[in-house]
Amino acid sequence: MDDIVNAIKEIGTNAEASPDQFQAALLKNCAKELRAPLHILFRNSIDTGIIPQQLKTAKIIPVYKGGSKGEAKNYRPIALTSHIIKIMEKIIVRNMSIYLEEKNILNNYQHGFRVGRSCLSQLLSHHEKIINGLENKKNIDAIYLDFAKAFDKVDHGILLHKLRDFGISGKLGKWLHCFLVNRQQSVAVSGVVSKPSIVTSGVPQGSVLGPLLFLIHISDINELVKFSTVSSFADDTCILKEVTSIADADLLKKDLSAIYSWVEKTI
Repeated sequence: MDDIVNAIKEIGTNAEASPDQFQAALLKNCAKELRAPLHILFRNSIDTGIIPQQLKTAKIIPVYKGGSKGEAKNYRPIALTSHIIKIMEKIIVRNMSIYLEEKNILNNYQHGFRVGRSCLSQLLSHHEKIINGLENKKNIDAIYLDFAKAFDKVDHGILLHKLRDFGISGKLGKWLHCFLVNRQQSVAVSGVVSKPSIVTSGVPQGSVLGPLLFLIHISDINELVKFSTVSSFADDTCILKEVTSIADADLLKKDLSAIYSWVEKTI
């Protein structure tokens, strides 16, 4: 139960109340008193594979970015989800990450949302490849890819099959299925909340598990790439190759086409 207390401590003191109206301050001030009932709740949820619908409902707060206030594209959606389920997610993420790293399941060229890696580690690795090529008197071609709304387009069926293939099945696999499907979200503006809508795809915004699930979903992006190097920070991806001839350029195009084929089947 220490995991529960540690997960509660990680919640921001000034975090907004979640849609279930549980205040972060209440959880943090009563962590030791709440760990036993929360342990019972979490254990029962894992054993049955059932998550109460209230814990799968998100409240979307549109934050103005700039430009015309009458256009939806000028707002960034911030998703507020239950603090209760986030505590359970933190525990699951910690243990799933250990498993995935020990089994070397995640893409070795993925630098996003992983312990000991960051956008800086990706940048250093990327620059090293370029510098090595230039020192060897070779040209370097790099193509930068950014998938539009990649987190929102994740197909639940494909993701769940990948989880099973990676050995994440049984009670946890059933629980993750429930975590992904039949989610709802409402938009809150000026104190008015819309009717809830069903979320049919994507990893849950505002969740703790979402980023890790996305890494699993994108882990095989370089599976068909044969001649180039692919590196990623979440969905921001770069494909790089030393080019000394037209033939090398053609090989880079083949690898780029392979990634396009992966996108058509996966995202």
